[in-house]
Amino acid sequence: MNRLVAPYALRASVVGCCIWMSMSTARADLNLDAEIGAEHSDNVRRVATDEQSDTIGTARVTLTLEEMRPRLEARIAADVQYRHYFDDSYDSEVVGGLSGDVAWSILPERFIWIVQDNYGQIAADRAQPDTPDNREDINYFTTGPDLRLPLGDRMYTQLSGRWSDVYYETSEQGSENVEGSLGIGRLISEQTTLSLNASAEDIKYDNDQLFEDYRITQGFLRYELEGLRTQLSLDAGYSEAERGELSSGGAIGRLHLSREITSRTTFSVDLGSEFADTATAFRIDQVAGGVSPGS
Repeated sequence: MNRLVAPYALRASVVGCCIWMSMSTARADLNLDAEIGAEHSDNVRRVATDEQSDTIGTARVTLTLEEMRPRLEARIAADVQYRHYFDDSYDSEVVGGLSGDVAWSILPERFIWIVQDNYGQIAADRAQPDTPDNREDINYFTTGPDLRLPLGDRMYTQLSGRWSDVYYETSEQGSENVEGSLGIGRLISEQTTLSLNASAEDIKYDNDQLFEDYRITQGFLRYELEGLRTQLSLDAGYSEAERGELSSGGAIGRLHLSREITSRTTFSVDLGSEFADTATAFRIDQVAGGVSPGS
């Protein structure tokens, strides 16, 4: 391997202790894990020359909580890690992430209020390797209603609104986002739905001197299948991003498939392509790959 092009680090991890606890009731499922360990890197700074080795001691706690009630659903995941660099290549640090989704049914199956928050770290300069001196916190908070109204026995319309606040620890990319969507659907059977959807999102940056506001619009057809243990969603359509006098369009393709294997095990696949900024990409990473420390 040409180390000038692709420097890397060899790692070996040893888990010294592992604690696992699970609590389950008719309404809640809580899992808590804790572990301590160590890893060694022969190029901890991930540079092409003058590599430095270090041994890192770690203490990690992960938590998942799922609360299912008739009018409230909540899913929370957290992963926090303390890292100590024994050869002082970096100061000791605490890294981690949090993902939370809450849905409150004000009027069941008619009016639902959504709250979503994603917190973690990303590389401040995403063209450079992920290291402690190239990392910043990010938080993406979203809230808003879903309103579903029947149009006869098998037709319905759904209106959604979202307000989001995006925070960066050091970057000037913080923004306030407002999104609205409209969908008209038809129940093909008790398990399948076909809908036509349109949405528009305005992104307004806190520092409008550096970044120009822009808008993302989408139009797509959605097919949904919800079985006893399987959920399937397919989207196909078109999206356009507009910033000032510039615009760019592209196809939308999204797939979500989940299958409940046991009461505690679910297999899921998420694939797709769409316009996304840094914060949206960060959220997609957490949803698809789970919460984990670092970028």
